[in-house]
Amino acid sequence: MHDKPLAEMRVLEERMGREPAPEERIHAMIRAYVATARRSPGVYRFVTRPSDGLNHFLDSVTRIITTFLPAGTPSPQIWATGAVGFVERAVDTWMNDLEAADGASTTLTSDQLVTHLVTWLMKGLHA
Repeated sequence: MHDKPLAEMRVLEERMGREPAPEERIHAMIRAYVATARRSPGVYRFVTRPSDGLNHFLDSVTRIITTFLPAGTPSPQIWATGAVGFVERAVDTWMNDLEAADGASTTLTSDQLVTHLVTWLMKGLHA
């Protein structure tokens, strides 16, 4: 399951002609996750129910994230695990809000959600 995020990272690198910065990589991964959830809400709900498959996928994403955190990041495994959990729960809450709004534009757009999540993760709440 983690082959898709890795392939998307390679495409991002090729498109940019350089190795993307950690923030760019995290942005790309969150954008892909949110787009997948938005495109197929039923599949998203099924796949994200607690299971060994979901745990394996989230562990794989966590391992990928630890590989491109800036050198000197304290406890990179813990940071990456927290970031993955933060994004997973935030997207789940966003999806619930979308379903409750029944199409009304009372919640963030996909792009706004991605931007907020990346900012909060990389710069903190007060950025």
